[in-house]
Amino acid sequence: MFDIIPLSIDLKERLMNTEKIRKAEQILIDNGIAADEASIVLQAIGFALLDEDLYECKYVAKNIQWDKTDGEGNPIDVDLPNEVAVSFSELQAAEVIADNATDEEILEALSDYLTDKYDFLHGGFVFEKTSSI
Repeated sequence: MFDIIPLSIDLKERLMNTEKIRKAEQILIDNGIAADEASIVLQAIGFALLDEDLYECKYVAKNIQWDKTDGEGNPIDVDLPNEVAVSFSELQAAEVIADNATDEEILEALSDYLTDKYDFLHGGFVFEKTSSI
C-alpha cells in the first residue's frame, strides 16, 4: 500500500505545464482510454487530486449578430468578427466575475466583453464552452 503525500505548491505548478499534460493524456490513451476521452478523464483527475483545472476554459461567442448601425439607424460598413473565443481569465481581467460564476453570469460577462472590446452592440450570439491547454 502506498502512502498519500500532499503535493507541494511547486510540484503542483510543475504538473500544470502543457508538455506534461500531453504526456499524461498519452499515458491514458496507451492504457485503454479512448483518445477523445483522455482529456475528460485527465480533467477529472486534476479536480480530484489537485483541486485545479488542468485545461483553461474558453467561452466562444458564435454567429454574433452585430448591430452595424450608427446612433440613428444608418448602416456602417465595418468588419467585425463572427466568432470570438475568450478565456475565463480574460473575462476576469475585463470585468469583476467570481471564480465560481454560473454559466448565466459568464454569458452576461461575455456579452459585455464583446460590446466593450468592439464598441458595437449586438443582438445575441450562440454560446459555447470549450476547454484547452
